[in-house]
Amino acid sequence: MGQGGLTGIGGIVFALSDLPLMLAINLRTVQLVALTYGYDLRKPNEMMFVLKSISCHILTTSFTERSLESIV
Repeated sequence: MGQGGLTGIGGIVFALSDLPLMLAINLRTVQLVALTYGYDLRKPNEMMFVLKSISCHILTTSFTERSLESIV
């Protein structure tokens, strides 16, 4: 919760750090969920699936359809 508040208070300097922090938090969350369900993220194809899933979430609607086609 502190991550969003600190980037809002800090102005442009802290706002620039928001994207890498949010990406790291999202990636770690997806990794923990994958490990909970027994997926081995040390395999390149599993990690690529995770990264493509996160990119689908970030993209706009028109690009999401193309990105989903590349996953499946």
